[in-house]
Amino acid sequence: MDTQERDFEGNGSLLIVDDDPEVCTVLEKYMAKKGIRAKSVADPLKILEHARENTHDVILLDVVMPHVSGLELIPEIKASCPETKIIIMTGYADKDMAIASLRAGAFDFLEKPIDYSLVFHAVSRALDAQRAERQVKKTHEKLKQSRDRLLAYKKRVDELNRQLVENNQALSALAKNIDLARKECSREIVLKIRSLIVPVLERLRKDINLKSHYEELNTITRTVETMTADLAAELELSMLLTPHELRIASLIRNGLTTEAIARHLFLATGTIKTHRKNIRKKLGINHTTHSLKDYLRSEFTPS
Repeated sequence: MDTQERDFEGNGSLLIVDDDPEVCTVLEKYMAKKGIRAKSVADPLKILEHARENTHDVILLDVVMPHVSGLELIPEIKASCPETKIIIMTGYADKDMAIASLRAGAFDFLEKPIDYSLVFHAVSRALDAQRAERQVKKTHEKLKQSRDRLLAYKKRVDELNRQLVENNQALSALAKNIDLARKECSREIVLKIRSLIVPVLERLRKDINLKSHYEELNTITRTVETMTADLAAELELSMLLTPHELRIASLIRNGLTTEAIARHLFLATGTIKTHRKNIRKKLGINHTTHSLKDYLRSEFTPS
């Protein structure tokens, strides 16, 4: 529908500022028929007070008035009511005045004698522009709020990530300490068994009164030695290698090839080869002709 033909059904308010009461009255009635709430002020000295006390979407402002020029009032009105659209009207139109009013902050410029349909058209465009600006401002505020929420969420996520990293570091340190404590405990067990139980068994085997139990004591001694030898071998290996290298070393000792280990652990063959090199280096197997499998079986498997 053409802007000139539509009614606003009470949407939008207009303030008419003209020192001619007749012009004010006619414009008020015409705009009321178009659904725009209109009021008028004949005294230009009261416009600022009226504008501050009453919110108007559009001000229709005459330029040439007694005591004060409409051009002089534009900056003061915009300062008090920045969202209000100002439409200048004058019977002394010229190019310079039009440019001056627009530069001062006016939305549009109309020439007297007034064509009421053109006035309505200008007011309608001013209201449309104002609604669009308010919608843009509202959208901008929503975007700003969304951005602030996203920044707050990101800050929270960053903080949680930081805490997670710290917790992971703490857990890694704890796991390392537990592993070290386990290895130390195993070592102490081996030392205790070897230093306490085995010597006692040896003395018992030499006791003439227990000669009839020699075979039983001999069996117990071999069993304890075998148990401690196995623990000692595993402990020594675990002290040298990482948990991942220990797993690979165990598979090598059991006879698995590099390709088979790669398939078993879902790793690349090159990765297994790198681990084999590291294991050989840590175990001091420098000569390439020496078999890692044979070394692990001979050195770390109890007889």
